[in-house]
Amino acid sequence: MSLLDAQEALLFRLLVSFFGEDRVVPFMSLNAVCGGALPSRLSSEQSNAIERDSQTSASKWARASRCLFTVVNEDDSPRLVIEFFEDFREVVDVRELVRRRYMAPVLSAAGVHYVTISAEELQDIIDPEYAYGLADFLEARLELLEQGVA
Repeated sequence: MSLLDAQEALLFRLLVSFFGEDRVVPFMSLNAVCGGALPSRLSSEQSNAIERDSQTSASKWARASRCLFTVVNEDDSPRLVIEFFEDFREVVDVRELVRRRYMAPVLSAAGVHYVTISAEELQDIIDPEYAYGLADFLEARLELLEQGVA
């Protein structure tokens, strides 16, 4: 298992305090989040694009891709993936660009919500003077996802 950096550990603690320790799974493979295989609802065009851009099979790409935090329900079914938003200000990682490009459509096809958070948003959430908490953040992001905005 990989180690968490300070920001990731902070987000993990927030998620665990909100959802419960047994509901937050770090570094779950995208393949596992999708139930062991890419979703059948994923279009062949999307699958071909993944293979073209990742230069490997879509299934290998899904097994190699890790989700930072996956929130599961009482049946241990993945319902939400939360990751930090990489802005690539300093370094552009092509593999990460490909992963980020296809993560949302694959998770959507699997019926799993995908939410990204920036370092600045995390700082706002933990700031006791700020009236915006984790519940507010998730509610706003999930509402945007349902509206097709995010």
